[in-house]
Amino acid sequence: MREKVKKALEGLGIGTHDLEYSLNNAVNWVFSSGINNMSGKPKLHGSINSWYDCDVKVYPYVYTEIAGYAITFYMYLYNCLNEEQYLERAEIVADWIKSQAMEDTTSEIKFRYYYHLDEFTPKHSYAFDTGIVLGGFTNLYLVNNKDTYGNTAKELAYWLIHKMQKSNGAFNCFYDLEEEIRLNSPDVWSKHSGPYHSKIAASLIRTTLFCNDGSIEQAARKFCDWAVEQQEPNGRFLSKTVDRTTITHPHCYACEGLLYVGFKLDEGKYIDSAVRGIQWLLTSQTDDGYISAEFRNNKFLDYVRCDAHAQTIRIIVTAVRKGMMDEKYMSHIPLLIKRLLEFQCSSTVSAESGGFYYQRHKDDSFQRHINSWATMFAIQALGLTIDYLDKKPLIDMDYLL
Repeated sequence: MREKVKKALEGLGIGTHDLEYSLNNAVNWVFSSGINNMSGKPKLHGSINSWYDCDVKVYPYVYTEIAGYAITFYMYLYNCLNEEQYLERAEIVADWIKSQAMEDTTSEIKFRYYYHLDEFTPKHSYAFDTGIVLGGFTNLYLVNNKDTYGNTAKELAYWLIHKMQKSNGAFNCFYDLEEEIRLNSPDVWSKHSGPYHSKIAASLIRTTLFCNDGSIEQAARKFCDWAVEQQEPNGRFLSKTVDRTTITHPHCYACEGLLYVGFKLDEGKYIDSAVRGIQWLLTSQTDDGYISAEFRNNKFLDYVRCDAHAQTIRIIVTAVRKGMMDEKYMSHIPLLIKRLLEFQCSSTVSAESGGFYYQRHKDDSFQRHINSWATMFAIQALGLTIDYLDKKPLIDMDYLL
């Protein structure tokens, strides 16, 4: 199959050198474009901007969740390349979170810092964001063994399982820091409980690698048991229960988390659920390779997102190489890669060059936002594909966002 994938890519005009060129440009964008603030200003130094708006030439806000992703992303690069600059950058991002993006007395994660308001707002702490930051601090601590990061990871884990987890295993979505109440909102997928919180469970399981507390694994299992029960018979995970919509981006989150937990705990029902989710996702792939961004009113809509494309590639390559899916599914990769590469910005402007656009509209125009997390996801999708083609070992799943 490896040779078939390579020949299919070549037939699309894509060689390994093209993948490496794209990957290197994207890494340079994350590290050097300004998306990762390295201004020296205490309030911002080390923070991660959400995206760069190419039309108005601004970064709209700093995003704590994506700072958590960035820690793991830099640890991924450090493990791949063994270059100290990436470990150092991961620590800088983590230090920004600790000093600026956590509540002083409770260690709760702040949401977004808006430049025009000069403050974090709204005063909400999200379970999902906390889970992503938890994964970042855990991955950093497991390499540098600095207690400040390990202790923070434990605090975040206990906040999740003691303050945010429901009796049925699901997590409340966010906590109002002023009203001191747990909240869920049914109209937006990212504001209510859902299977996408499987990423929280994955971070909790990572924490057990150094925190010998059975309650953490128990909480992760309890969530995954709940998530599996939410899955539709055809493998789909609902993003919004009120209208039975599925957004493929959080659907991928559900599959990623369950796949990770299932593999680490050798729990077949979580792996089976993730694989069925991947198989459903691939039913959205069009003949020309696109993965739809949304399933609504019993049909896939004809717009696409970079993050979901990259996530689909990551999941397939990882599941196949870990023996959790048949290698025949690698046949989907060439067209997915072709479509992913179309999202990459070829501008020579330093704030844009090498990053990946967020979304492609029905008229084939791009939303002119160079997106931080979509670019990180794309780098890993390209890296995993290159490693597969070159028969290199699979990077540890801990470092896949």
